[in-house]
Amino acid sequence: MPIGGTGNVFPVNKQLDWDYELWATKLWIAYAPSLKNHERASEVIQHITGAQYAWYNRVASFLGDPECTDAPQGHHQIELERYARLWKDLIVRHGLAVEIEYQDRQGNSYKSELGEILTHVLNHGSYHRGHLRGLAEAEGRDDFPDSDFIFYARCT
Repeated sequence: MPIGGTGNVFPVNKQLDWDYELWATKLWIAYAPSLKNHERASEVIQHITGAQYAWYNRVASFLGDPECTDAPQGHHQIELERYARLWKDLIVRHGLAVEIEYQDRQGNSYKSELGEILTHVLNHGSYHRGHLRGLAEAEGRDDFPDSDFIFYARCT
């Protein structure tokens, strides 16, 4: 079932979701170097930013917007801030109900509303922050950041 909307409230909420995404991932960027397996944690964070980059370019290319030409280089915080800004601008310009045609990496063609794609990208980040938590727990750590949305809502 499509989730896109044409009203003003829903896009503002999606912009808030990007603010949360940025906040939550920054917590893990700060924490990751303390892990014994910090190289793997960095790879996971790079995967999060890489997916944001790839999806943004798929959408921007279809909509005729400028693509992001510099691929993620491992400067996680700078890249996350940039991608959040790009995505938020895209929401304002096009709304969430616009249908996007794209291909996956295997060449299969699909159509999805921008709101559905944004939800996927944001959930992807949450999923992999859970992966980072698993890395910390595997090391017997319990001092990892609480990056659930409710903690964000309480501190903003």
